[in-house]
Amino acid sequence: FESNGRSPPGQSCDVSRTLGWCVSHNYLSVTKQPNESPKVTLERTQSTLRDLPVNGFNLFLAKHLKLFTDPSERAQFNTSPEMAFTYSDGQAFQALDDTLPIKPCVDLIMPIMSQLLPNAHPYALVVACLHATDKLEIHFTYHTNQFNPSTIQQLVLAMEQALGDLVE
Repeated sequence: FESNGRSPPGQSCDVSRTLGWCVSHNYLSVTKQPNESPKVTLERTQSTLRDLPVNGFNLFLAKHLKLFTDPSERAQFNTSPEMAFTYSDGQAFQALDDTLPIKPCVDLIMPIMSQLLPNAHPYALVVACLHATDKLEIHFTYHTNQFNPSTIQQLVLAMEQALGDLVE
């Protein structure tokens, strides 16, 4: 979920398995209300992010406000997050534990993106989601005025070759 209103990456995504996500180097702390489903909790968090100022701040402001101060709050997000968002430079994933199930796939994807898109817009996002069926779903969100269709086709082809049967 990102502050400009992007939605979950697919209907088949099991949000109950989503323990956390990262944007740049900062995790967001999510507080679940009593009797609230995980889906509602995440949608409420997304809505809160959308309400942040839009004049060039948005999530930049949120990450510098440090939405949590207690180290134990951060620790809960270091336990195998199964959904991760990152800007195209891949900096967020450098902070992730190498044992995370999604990390090997990210390690393959990021060099491909760096090679094909060396000057990627900061709002080019890679979304990697590990489903309950252990199916990995990868989404690439980009500005249409920056990336032409042939570049995106090259990116998809390179990912398919690198990840083999993992990419649908």
